[in-house]
Amino acid sequence: RSSDLQREILQPKKKLAYVSGETVLVWGEKCELVVQEAPDEYGIVKKEAGRLILVVPSYAGYEERRKLVHGWYRRELQRMIEPLRRRCEPLVGKKAKEWRIRDMHTRWGTCNVGAKRIWLSLHLAKQPLEALEYVAIHELTHLWEANHGEGFKARLDLYYPQWRQVKKRLDAAADFN
Repeated sequence: RSSDLQREILQPKKKLAYVSGETVLVWGEKCELVVQEAPDEYGIVKKEAGRLILVVPSYAGYEERRKLVHGWYRRELQRMIEPLRRRCEPLVGKKAKEWRIRDMHTRWGTCNVGAKRIWLSLHLAKQPLEALEYVAIHELTHLWEANHGEGFKARLDLYYPQWRQVKKRLDAAADFN
């Protein structure tokens, strides 16, 4: 089982071409990507009945399509930040001054302890909501403990007892494309 997990972690995820029929993730749900061309549209992304619909002008290539989908992920994540703050900050007992979103390619989140600023990877919008909650609690915990030492882990155990299992699933599903 652990060798299967290691293979899954080490195997690169297939890079999307942003064409119809591909599978994309939205909050942990597999959705079929449906690309529709519309000559007068400037680009729209919407989720309907297990499908992510990408409406683009006929000239839109890979980069335009990727930017549209990533922009939609960013808006999805932004929509979740305020409820997340209300749930997680009282639990941890610390407040971040700012929550921001970044297209990170190797991390799920970061915390600038001095500025009390938390950055979340926009790719969290692909993962189940438990992953977003885990990352938020993880980063808020850095406002108590700057490193990942025993004190940090003890606090995470207190705030989010299942963090190890969620982290394992999140790392195995890492997709920063």
